[in-house]
Amino acid sequence: MTQYRNRLPQLPKCLFLTDGGTETELIYTLGFELPCFASFHLLNDPKGYAAIQDYYRRHAEIANRYKVGLILDSLTYRASTDWGKELGYSKQGLDEINHAAINLLR
Repeated sequence: MTQYRNRLPQLPKCLFLTDGGTETELIYTLGFELPCFASFHLLNDPKGYAAIQDYYRRHAEIANRYKVGLILDSLTYRASTDWGKELGYSKQGLDEINHAAINLLR
């Protein structure tokens, strides 16, 4: 992993689109409920999963249209031990949901 530390794609002077406000989009635009503001929880819901795929896809299409790079955020913001426990996730469940969030991002 460290082999790319000095050659990260965002280091040259080029434009990048970033996503922002994932949870805000999911709650206020798409009407999802996010217990504890945890978007990763939607990975367990087929409609939520599809909505997140669409969110990423729309950003990718915009970046492609304007020929700029793209930096996306994963859904792991609240997928930690403390928040996971509050949402009823075991350590193994959190591990699985974190992997699912990164796999979806890929």
